[in-house]
Amino acid sequence: MMFFKNMKIGTKLMIFMVIMELLIVGVAYHGITVARENDETYKDIMANDVYASMNAYEMGMHFQHARANMLLALRSEGWSAGLGKDLAAHLTLTHMLFYRSYLFTSLGSVTWTVGVLAGFYLLFPLLARAFWRWPLGCLAALCAGQLAYSWGFALKCSGAAYQMAFNQLPAFLGVWAMGMAGAELYEALCRYAARLPFRAAALAVGLAALWCVFQMQKDLAYAPNGQRWQLVHRLPLALLQCIALLGLCLGPQLPGRRLWQWLAAISYNFYLWHQSLAVWLKYRWHLPPWAGDTPPNQLGDANWQQAYNLLCWGTALLVSALMTRYAEQPAAAWLKRRLFAQKD
Repeated sequence: MMFFKNMKIGTKLMIFMVIMELLIVGVAYHGITVARENDETYKDIMANDVYASMNAYEMGMHFQHARANMLLALRSEGWSAGLGKDLAAHLTLTHMLFYRSYLFTSLGSVTWTVGVLAGFYLLFPLLARAFWRWPLGCLAALCAGQLAYSWGFALKCSGAAYQMAFNQLPAFLGVWAMGMAGAELYEALCRYAARLPFRAAALAVGLAALWCVFQMQKDLAYAPNGQRWQLVHRLPLALLQCIALLGLCLGPQLPGRRLWQWLAAISYNFYLWHQSLAVWLKYRWHLPPWAGDTPPNQLGDANWQQAYNLLCWGTALLVSALMTRYAEQPAAAWLKRRLFAQKD
């Protein structure tokens, strides 16, 4: 414990990002290996991903998360026209378009990802059909679109304009294309997955790519301008993650399937809730207990910081598991019956 306490903040941040990277890789690894066992095709995988994302993320957990934050905002700030506009933008999934509801929202800043995902799912029917017919052309066009937006527009902005441009949908066009290309390449390579030399080589390539990802995360942890680093390195990082996932999914199955299955089920809920819970625990509920105007971690109390870290992780996992079991999964089952039932 003393070793961890004496670490530099950049090293702690790098360790946190490595843990999250392992969780992300594990979640995707579980989803693809299950699809392989069920003999699902590339189109099946994409269709299931769209269904799960649309009903569980945007349409369900986003609204639950926004409602909880709204109630706390009402308690502390009271009703205002700004809060009303903020709420309306989040409920219509247009919050990324407005300065107040994106950069200064009272409903949880992590919900920007929901706005980006909602935009992609509106475009998905068109982009998916084009990708299935012209995969290389679409991959090149979408990557070029992301580079043109990032280098030709976003990086030239400053101040509030840069903050607004940083995480907009065009800045992820190539990342989305990498995922589509990776899924199609996975299906093409599955025919070789029964061969032991191929599986061993795939695992080696995947682990090498994962090592490169960790090195890039280390650079990000110590980067003087983390946002600019992300904007510049988003495409190569997505490529390495894609290679890592392909290698791990085509190689020998790794242990811990039940753990990855559980993490996959609660992963987006965890993402949506972890930041809000961390703020509420420290500033609203003063947990672990502390008094005064300045939190103990800002005064150098490492023991309090350790207890706070464990409490944040445990609370976020618990809330995510409960929300998944008693809100997301019932909502998903209802939506599947209502919207995706096969006609007789």
